[in-house]
Amino acid sequence: MIDPLYIPVAAFWGSAVGSVSTVLSNWVMERRRHHVRRKALAVSQRHKLYKKFIEEASSLYADALVHDKSEASQLVGMYALIGRMKVISGDEVIEEAEKVGRMIIETYLAPNRVRIPTKPARHSNMKPATRSELKPAMVPI
Repeated sequence: MIDPLYIPVAAFWGSAVGSVSTVLSNWVMERRRHHVRRKALAVSQRHKLYKKFIEEASSLYADALVHDKSEASQLVGMYALIGRMKVISGDEVIEEAEKVGRMIIETYLAPNRVRIPTKPARHSNMKPATRSELKPAMVPI
């Protein structure tokens, strides 16, 4: 026979194990959600930083193609972004960003590669079909 004392003890332990498993399950799930949110935020911040770097480097490279000399103040923004990358990015990304920085400096030191036209383009050397596309469309009123 079952001792009548075992029934309340078994009920208590069943209830306790059920409660603890629910609490642990909720704790693990909440921890996982927090981890996923934190990782998504880090990825988002990296994307924003990379976007700023690409915009800054593109602007400086375009300027370097046209000008022989640069001011150090122009390069500070790009190197500040590289410094931020060193905190949150891997070594491979940092190496590539530093290569871009060196390439921009070398481009500034090299002679101009692109000449800005000083005179407006003439249309006399163009074919008639091309010239007609450049004329504005005449719309009757």
